[in-house]
Amino acid sequence: MSHKGLIQPNQRIIYIGCTNKGVAINDKDLNGMFDQTLYFGTPSYSDRYKIWKETLTKIIGKEYDIDYDVLAQMSLGYPPESVKFF
Repeated sequence: MSHKGLIQPNQRIIYIGCTNKGVAINDKDLNGMFDQTLYFGTPSYSDRYKIWKETLTKIIGKEYDIDYDVLAQMSLGYPPESVKFF
């Protein structure tokens, strides 16, 4: 609404929305907000391996002897934002 006065009737505007919380949004609500939606799949095995390794290394402060292979296999189907530590 803050841009309403800046848009002229002869102009075309594209609004792009992006979220990493897509699994928490009801598809009906998401489709109501946008004319078109694009879904990106969950990360591959190698990407999950890297996500786990980089996240844990960042938290611990050094590379640690953890079986990232098992973590990558167990997190199949989960989005990247599921790997969270507080």
